[in-house]
Amino acid sequence: MTHKDKILTYLRSWQPSFVSSVQIEKQATEWGAKGQTIDRRCRELAQEGKIERQMMGKIVWYRLNEEPLRFV
Repeated sequence: MTHKDKILTYLRSWQPSFVSSVQIEKQATEWGAKGQTIDRRCRELAQEGKIERQMMGKIVWYRLNEEPLRFV
C-alpha cells in the first residue's frame, strides 16, 4: 500500500470531517514515514483533485472530495 493509499484510507475513516495536517503527520510515524513525506503526498493528492485542502488559521486541513452520485 502506497503512502497515498494510506492517506486516502485514513481520510475515508474521518469522512465527512476535515483532518488537520498535524494529525496526518503524527499518523505518518505509524506508517513508517516522515511527516514531510506525508505532507508532500497530501499536496499531490489535492492537486490531483482526490482530496480537498483548506486553510483554517495557520493549519492546513484535508478531507476526501465527495464524488457526485452516479445513476446507472
